[in-house]
Amino acid sequence: MFPQKKILFSIIYLSLILFTSCNNNRVNQFPQLNKSAESSPSGDNGPKRVDDNRNQISTDTVKNSSIKPGIVTKPADLDTVKGDYVSVTRVIDGDTFVIFNIYGNEEKVRLIGVNAPESRNSGKKKKEEFGEESKKYLTDLLKNARVKLEFDVQRVDKYGRTLAYVYLENGTFLNEYLVKSGYCQVATFPPNVKHRELFVEAERYAREHKTGLWK
Repeated sequence: MFPQKKILFSIIYLSLILFTSCNNNRVNQFPQLNKSAESSPSGDNGPKRVDDNRNQISTDTVKNSSIKPGIVTKPADLDTVKGDYVSVTRVIDGDTFVIFNIYGNEEKVRLIGVNAPESRNSGKKKKEEFGEESKKYLTDLLKNARVKLEFDVQRVDKYGRTLAYVYLENGTFLNEYLVKSGYCQVATFPPNVKHRELFVEAERYAREHKTGLWK
């Protein structure tokens, strides 16, 4: 009988060791589970969501004093407009200006969908009424300015000018703003008609409110 008791005692002893070992392993897992819960987005102690307001641009408060606060244009979601900001070097007339492009070269930019009166005699084009006022208005807007360009179907016109929709740093859509202020008229030509309806509505506003050349 003694050997049988010894075997039974050994079995009980081994069972106690295995039970203790398993229990310790389960206890050691809790810190890992708690750590996972703390790092989980749905946990009470998880990282807090931070709202990014970079794209919430208000045109009610405009940096450039030349922009009339009563004329509000559609703010741009600037992250969707491709390209970098570039510096304006000079204005040629009410719808054309020159920038320093990302390669460090001067590049002539023609605003898409709008047309300003001629400010000087150039070739067959003759100086037109309100041309000087239109040029001065754009010059004041773009003084020491940086702009972002958006393109349509055609990138360059027959004169080698870059065709673009232009946005100021405060989000103001320049093409629309000039029409709404009465310093440009709508002049859209296929296939570059992405914002045609917006420009037509802007000119309707200018006529009704007698802004710029519509006075």
